[in-house]
Amino acid sequence: MAGRGVVAVISGASGHHPGMLALGLKVGDEVIVPPFTLAATADSVALWDAPPVFVEVDPEKFTSDAAAVDARTRTRNRIVTAVNKPPKEGA
Repeated sequence: MAGRGVVAVISGASGHHPGMLALGLKVGDEVIVPPFTLAATADSVALWDAPPVFVEVDPEKFTSDAAAVDARTRTRNRIVTAVNKPPKEGA
């Protein structure tokens, strides 16, 4: 890897900041965020003065509902965050 294009972080939450920087997030840009996640997901967006835009969760998959993302997509949206679904019971 030789350090080219690589950033080491201590957690997923701390990885949001360099990721948003790399994607060119600016003050006032909107970021689509699922509400079924850790607070750090929306907090990292708010630190940029970029409002998080929450979307509905697919009750079967526990991820953002694709139709809800489409419905909330506007010109100010710069990023759609993805969050892994929780493990199934008994897994």
